[in-house]
Amino acid sequence: MYGNLWVLGERFISGKYRRIMAAGGLKIEDSNILKLYSAGEIDIKNSTIKKLRAAGEIKGTNVNLGNVSIAGDIKLTGEVKADVLVACGDLTAEYLSCKVLRNFAKRSSKNNRWVRSGSIAGDGNRTVGEFSGFFKAETFENFKDTVIDFEYEFVNIISKCRLTSLNAIKCERLFSFSQICADEVNADYVYIKPHSTSKISMLAGSEIIISEEFKSIKLFKSLPKSVDFTYYKDILSLPSSIMSVETIEADKIFVEKLKANLISGAEIVIGDLCIIDKVEYSQSIKISPKAVVNEVIKI
Repeated sequence: MYGNLWVLGERFISGKYRRIMAAGGLKIEDSNILKLYSAGEIDIKNSTIKKLRAAGEIKGTNVNLGNVSIAGDIKLTGEVKADVLVACGDLTAEYLSCKVLRNFAKRSSKNNRWVRSGSIAGDGNRTVGEFSGFFKAETFENFKDTVIDFEYEFVNIISKCRLTSLNAIKCERLFSFSQICADEVNADYVYIKPHSTSKISMLAGSEIIISEEFKSIKLFKSLPKSVDFTYYKDILSLPSSIMSVETIEADKIFVEKLKANLISGAEIVIGDLCIIDKVEYSQSIKISPKAVVNEVIKI
């Protein structure tokens, strides 16, 4: 039978509960909890929690989670699964598998302002909101400036803030609404809103779109997400600027506001404000009168 529990101070919990409201340290083992709301540290082992809202450090070992939002550092060991996990703080995981994984900004205790990943926190010597370990998700939502220096398997990447990788960014679908910097980006479908501080050496896929206008709303809405499309309208309404990509290779390509050395594909549209050194196409090509293309070759 599921019951309710209100906890003040430290407490060990084991069993089935409908709802737990807690302020203080919790140690949870071999439990099945429908809803847990907590302010304080939590250590969870071999348990299932359907809904978790917590402020404080979380430790978990072999845990099954439903919808989770945590403001605080998270350390996960063993195999941990979640439907939706929103992390506002450092996240370390041996193996975390989610339907949706989302990071988020964290307030600096020094000035009570939002601090982005890669920025210096109040102690002056560490970054805020870092991921480390292995992460698997159907969709990764990037909601703060992030450097990818962890292992991952993401089907979809949706990036609302700056996304940087020293290696290749690989997934099936990539939606980048802010700055993106990487040696290589490889995805079946790519949408990038152009920005002058974005820089990619190699961009490869089946369909690639670099455009100020976002038309792939139907595809975007079909992806699993923690928030709906309206949450992205503010970033999409901002003006874009000319970005740089050294090489683009794809079957279908539409670009505007782009500077590139080489574009190679089957169906290519070069839109306004592009400066392209060389274009190779096999089926069709359209070039805007407001674009500059130095060389066009049919292959």
